[in-house]
Amino acid sequence: MFKSLMDRLDLRASNLGRMMAVCGVDRTDLAGHQVGQTLVSVSRACMACPDGERCRRWLDSPEIGAGEPSGFRDAPAFCPNAPRFRTLRMQ
Repeated sequence: MFKSLMDRLDLRASNLGRMMAVCGVDRTDLAGHQVGQTLVSVSRACMACPDGERCRRWLDSPEIGAGEPSGFRDAPAFCPNAPRFRTLRMQ
């Protein structure tokens, strides 16, 4: 059970970092936004999301380009953080 939890944490942490890169959200800016509360909220939403594997597959798809910053994308509609990432990128 502990391994399963750790595997889930690893997947979600990887997905979150990659999703932020794809969406053009700066990690440092996010950590400082509202004294770190936005980062906490984003992390909780990601951990609670039922679509971890779906997210990984979306991030791995060729059309995403492994998060190349040459053209930022919106997070997919199933991502609970999509609206937040869109707003953060525009700030």
